[in-house]
Amino acid sequence: HRDLHSFPTRRSSDLLPAVVLAGFGALTAYLRFFELGRSYDIFIDEVTYLRIAQSLLAGKGVSLYGQPFYLHPPGFFLLEAAFLKAMPLHNGQLIPQILHMREFNAGSAALCAAVLFYVGYRIQGWVGGLIASGLFAFDPFATQINSEVLLYTTTLLWSLIGLALLVGPLSGRASIAARARLPRLSRVRRRGWRRGWQRRLTPPRGVTASIPVGWPRLMLVGLAFGASLVTDDFAFFVTLLPVAVC
Repeated sequence: HRDLHSFPTRRSSDLLPAVVLAGFGALTAYLRFFELGRSYDIFIDEVTYLRIAQSLLAGKGVSLYGQPFYLHPPGFFLLEAAFLKAMPLHNGQLIPQILHMREFNAGSAALCAAVLFYVGYRIQGWVGGLIASGLFAFDPFATQINSEVLLYTTTLLWSLIGLALLVGPLSGRASIAARARLPRLSRVRRRGWRRGWQRRLTPPRGVTASIPVGWPRLMLVGLAFGASLVTDDFAFFVTLLPVAVC
């Protein structure tokens, strides 16, 4: 027999982090989309990446002016081609196409800000979430990079999604900093290479454990980090290297 009153109920304060997360995403989107059509300074890489996406749409592969393009991985160009396919612009001139493609990166930046708050909140609570997302939202250099057709915004988004999967769900009062109060691993069972190893962790009552458990989540983390590396190989320094150090 279980007392019905023992079951936890969702309070309105539990929804506040999600509301703030959405607010930072909307604020970042506004700052990136503001006067986006009047940003007439065109960077040469924007032209290059647009041409590669158009080559993909034409069935010519990852190529630039008829020659294979090997300088960057193809991840961003595939997303760019998918965006142009889903939301085509009938004006085929170069500058309108680039300005249209900038909307994709601006939207990706809004998602980056939201996921940044998510990760910061889970690691260091409100202070971490507000500082991380606020710095990204208001930084002028980040605003410029996010408002151009460049690789970095999408690379960052995939990396942040992987980190968000690692730090656990948004619900719960305890942040990852609360792991300092958790007991150490009780034991490590080794049953050969086939069965692998298992770690058992029992957190105190009322503390939400943030350590990823189970292969499904780890596989999703690997896919997100892999997508980041396929977008830009420099993502190694914000995905694999930190995980290896940890």
